[in-house]
Amino acid sequence: MTTNHKSALVTGGGTGIGKAVAARLVSGGYDVTIVGRREDILRRTATELAEHGPGTVRIDVADMAASDAPEAVIASHVDAFGGINALVTAAAFYEPIPFLDTTAETWDATLHVALRGTVLAAAAAARHMVGAGGGRIVLFSSINGFHSEPDSADYSAAKFPNYDFSSTLAGAGGGNDGRAADCAAVALPANDAGDFQRAQHDDVPAHSDGSLRAVHEEGG
Repeated sequence: MTTNHKSALVTGGGTGIGKAVAARLVSGGYDVTIVGRREDILRRTATELAEHGPGTVRIDVADMAASDAPEAVIASHVDAFGGINALVTAAAFYEPIPFLDTTAETWDATLHVALRGTVLAAAAAARHMVGAGGGRIVLFSSINGFHSEPDSADYSAAKFPNYDFSSTLAGAGGGNDGRAADCAAVALPANDAGDFQRAQHDDVPAHSDGSLRAVHEEGG
């Protein structure tokens, strides 16, 4: 399926902030793919979002921790809509772990979603945007990247680098001419880690005056 509308992909779009951003995009006329691990939640959310129209909603069940998932969900979106105009990386994983109990498995469970998945999805989206004349990539960080909470070393370590990566991405622009994609990184003013546990897959949305720059905003 292809459309003449702009399209966006939102990882972690089934719940929480990702869902809220997807709703705004759909109401603004974007055709949106929401990505998450839980098909039942994605289907329920898609039904709700469809009421926000005029944009359409499709789902893609995927775990962004998997090494091949970021490339696959971008490719599937492009096949469905003929391109991608915006990417919002809201997927995250948060489980409190006492630092002394940290293992390779617990560390990877968080960073593979919130950091590696974000970077790989941004790279995959930018490759399509370069050939289409541009796009918008929005990376979600967290206030935890600056003000860590107990038992959240892995989450903080995953979230802070999104700020630096946004600068790198904005400078590179995804292409040789530096104008492929604008990038914003946003730190959420969320101090209740329980919000992330309840949402399970979240964190998002946009910006742009047409110039290429990274925007770093820290909520109070």
